[in-house]
Amino acid sequence: MSETDGQKLPNGGNVADDTTMTPDGLDQQTVAESPLPPPPGGVRRQQGVETRTAEPEESRDCGISRHVSSSSSEEEVHVILHGVTNLPATSDSRPPMTFAAVKTKSSEDLNSSAEFVTSFHPTPSFSTSWETFGIVYVDERRSGEEVLIFKVIDATSKQVLARYHLPLNYLQPFHPYHLEMVMPSVSSSQGVLLFASITRKLSFIPKIDVSPKYLGIEVLLRRINEEFDQPVGPVTAVARIISSYYPYGNDLFSTHHHLDWNHVFGVSAKTILFPNPHRSLFMPSASHMTGSPQVTLPGEPEESPRWDQCFVFVDDRDSATLFDPHCALLIEFYRSRAIMTELSWRLTSPLGYCVIPVDHDLYRSLTPSVTKGATAVRIEALPIQKCPLLTVDKKSATISLVLRLVNSQRPDSLKDLPGLDDLPVISVNQQQVSCTMITGETV
Repeated sequence: MSETDGQKLPNGGNVADDTTMTPDGLDQQTVAESPLPPPPGGVRRQQGVETRTAEPEESRDCGISRHVSSSSSEEEVHVILHGVTNLPATSDSRPPMTFAAVKTKSSEDLNSSAEFVTSFHPTPSFSTSWETFGIVYVDERRSGEEVLIFKVIDATSKQVLARYHLPLNYLQPFHPYHLEMVMPSVSSSQGVLLFASITRKLSFIPKIDVSPKYLGIEVLLRRINEEFDQPVGPVTAVARIISSYYPYGNDLFSTHHHLDWNHVFGVSAKTILFPNPHRSLFMPSASHMTGSPQVTLPGEPEESPRWDQCFVFVDDRDSATLFDPHCALLIEFYRSRAIMTELSWRLTSPLGYCVIPVDHDLYRSLTPSVTKGATAVRIEALPIQKCPLLTVDKKSATISLVLRLVNSQRPDSLKDLPGLDDLPVISVNQQQVSCTMITGETV
């Protein structure tokens, strides 16, 4: 018997006892949830996977850039459902047309609708990609015993093909998780694999002793400024804080060592076995070497991707190294359609990257005494390094972003800050540790 066998849920129930399965491994239950309609332009088949591309406006105002819960009496769980592989056939032996639903066990017990659902793909397939963001709201008083329920459902029969129960208190607040959730299946020795990025957000950001003057740093990734000459589809961005970039960074990412990119770059989902995952598997790594990556939804249009999505670094492991001499913010870019395959969800082989020194010089540039009272600063036209894609003018593409210190325990999103285009501008030398005000004043 493994250490996870018979593991009890916080409410005293057993995860494995909560679902009745048919002889072929399918859930006997059908559900009332209905999927969102198929995206207007967006179903494509890539490497055997039915994929959808999130419409740009879907991600702008759906709360994805919110840093704390909107209510002081609730927690929020932010989820990007990437996709699912190795699905079984339906009870009538046909490939399913699948969507996913996420809800709490409290909602399930009350027969309430799911907190959010994905769209479905009209073409039957055993592997599907959604790239859909949603929020699950949890009563703060019940957070210690609440359970998140993920269901993969056939849109035609409403049959549950796979279900996963994840205790909320396994998730460390504000830490970004990228999970490969594996449910055993009679139809596949590898099980049904559901891929999701999950962040639990409290109603406030806790104060930490290591940084009494700030709680973290916030980054708004806006867009690629130019049009690509030969676009490769939507682009997914990843941001992370690297604690020790500069001692080896220039050598590692030199043209002579480009094959070593994946030693630092990339995101792989952590494999979690269900129905009884062990709590210890959700403890964040103590290593700062590769940081805690955060991912965006795919940026569109593909000719000039735009995200307008915020990253906030307030996790203890990130905050502990902010503004150290060798600390840096690394932003990576990936071809969205290459991330999800019939076998896995994984970000490898980036299209390029940007690096911003997050040292004392940047800290000074973010303080009101240097920004003349401004609460944030812009970085404009920051070149993407090592990117094979050129603009229509045959030049390197550049990005725009905004940075600020997080000083409030309930901060508003930087995306909602008025007058973004009027903020002071700093320039960044990606090869050396330096930031300079646009006026020429070194900070």
